[in-house]
Amino acid sequence: MDFAALDTGIALFNQRRYFEAHEIWEAAWLRADGQDKLFLQFLIQAAAALLHVERGNYGGAKSVWAKARVKRALLPAQFLGINLEEFTFCIEAVMTQARMTAPPPTLRRDLSKTAL
Repeated sequence: MDFAALDTGIALFNQRRYFEAHEIWEAAWLRADGQDKLFLQFLIQAAAALLHVERGNYGGAKSVWAKARVKRALLPAQFLGINLEEFTFCIEAVMTQARMTAPPPTLRRDLSKTAL
């Protein structure tokens, strides 16, 4: 895993700079394999879904999020120090409303829960 790219993407995502986070993670995704690749694809699609919501493309948001949920189902509840259950719950709240009135999802990486 390219942890520098992961953390940079997290910082951008938390600033609601979804396109930039997507781009950073995509560059890392191209070099990743296995579960890391699946995890990055999930994050990329989550960011893309939220970007669609911000732009008012609710159909696109729901379509991309449906694809992301398939990847999420294949990942553990905690991955690389990120609580994916909590993160998914927050995005689900946005998708249910199909607008950004719910608090924007954020990513937190707890390094104490990271197995190397």
